[in-house]
Amino acid sequence: MVKGIKPKRSVLIFIIVSVSYIFGAFESYPVSTVNVGLGNLKLSVKGDLIDVVNEPSSLIAFGSTGGEALWSKPFQISELRHIAFAGGMLYKRWGFGINVSSFGNKIYNESTFSLSAAGSFKQNLHLGISVHVYHLNINDYGNDQTVGLTASARYHINANWDWVSSIRNINSPKISSIEEKLPQIVTTGFIGTVHRLVKVAAEWEQDIEYEGALKFGVLVQPIEQVLLAVGYVSNPGQFTAGISLTINNLYFEYGTIAYNDLGLFTHQLGIGFNINWR
Repeated sequence: MVKGIKPKRSVLIFIIVSVSYIFGAFESYPVSTVNVGLGNLKLSVKGDLIDVVNEPSSLIAFGSTGGEALWSKPFQISELRHIAFAGGMLYKRWGFGINVSSFGNKIYNESTFSLSAAGSFKQNLHLGISVHVYHLNINDYGNDQTVGLTASARYHINANWDWVSSIRNINSPKISSIEEKLPQIVTTGFIGTVHRLVKVAAEWEQDIEYEGALKFGVLVQPIEQVLLAVGYVSNPGQFTAGISLTINNLYFEYGTIAYNDLGLFTHQLGIGFNINWR
């Protein structure tokens, strides 16, 4: 080495790039606002039409004729906004429903269009089915769609108690070029009236691929026009609350979910009408 001349040092810089697929899981699907307050239950407790997409048998069980809309902001993140619209009607001993929902933003969006039908059998048994067309769109990447089926049953055990069960995506639909499976979810539970002013509901929700969750809710009607809801979800631990205000056949609802570990909330607003309350 020549004195006075500093040797050059070589520096190697590594750039690591991770490449992966974006999956369209369709794990977020609409739940009525009052059910959000009732432990985020998927089975219909009050007969709101949004819940027809999860439990189509509720169409005939509650005599649902009307419409409903909701707006939700999960985790208080505006980019995850969720909106949905639903309508239903009765014809003789049959019920028919329609549901449209959208989740996400302009860059990533999951939308679902659903048609539902339900019928009564032997008075105590109601069966229903929903056909979902799932559409996934990722800006500057592509889009794809697939079809899923949901089936449900509601049995009147007696004048106060119902057993309800549903299976979502029973046909195991897949989406995208890598054939990502959409969630298959089995839900079963009991809904009952323990007092003329109090309803309780408990359900077990089991995603076939993941650990299940126990959900519980209480619906109290202190006066004719007002319903108050509280609930709990076991996995992960979440507390929920909500309120429903009814004026004639028009109802306004608010529901919230508190995520204990994150310190965040999901807020949801709903409005609807039902001209055939039972």
